[in-house]
Amino acid sequence: MDTERGAVVAEPGWVPPALLLGFPLAGGVVAWVIQAAAAWLTTLPWVPRRRLVEWLAEQPETRRVIIAVGAGLVVGLLIGLTAIDDLVVITVRPEDATLVQGRKRLHVPRGVVTAVFREGKDLVVIDQDGEERWRTKVTLDAAAVRDAFVRHGYRWHDPT
Repeated sequence: MDTERGAVVAEPGWVPPALLLGFPLAGGVVAWVIQAAAAWLTTLPWVPRRRLVEWLAEQPETRRVIIAVGAGLVVGLLIGLTAIDDLVVITVRPEDATLVQGRKRLHVPRGVVTAVFREGKDLVVIDQDGEERWRTKVTLDAAAVRDAFVRHGYRWHDPT
């Protein structure tokens, strides 16, 4: 999206809420299935955390459901928050580029950047010394990322 501040490339606005809802929901469902099958799981010799599964199977059904689904929701929420922290937002202006991923932030003046390219899923920014200033996995639309940099005068290198 182009703004007065330049081109901003980010995941669609629905992605963070979907991650915050989807992972806990999935965690709760998986945990419910596990608690429902807990007695059967204790008969399998290869089940990890066997004592925990046995303990869960011994609990009254209501308590077992609350414990398992609650734990699944919490684990799913933590995974969702981690996924949101991994999202990348790129702002490209003619004078500089800013890349933000969670708590990491890179601000580079255009004069410092000699090349930008994708290497597999990684976005790589090279400085005037030939050093990588930034390398991170990016799930953003590759064409949108490329267009943002090219439109603002950065040297984009396509993989050969």
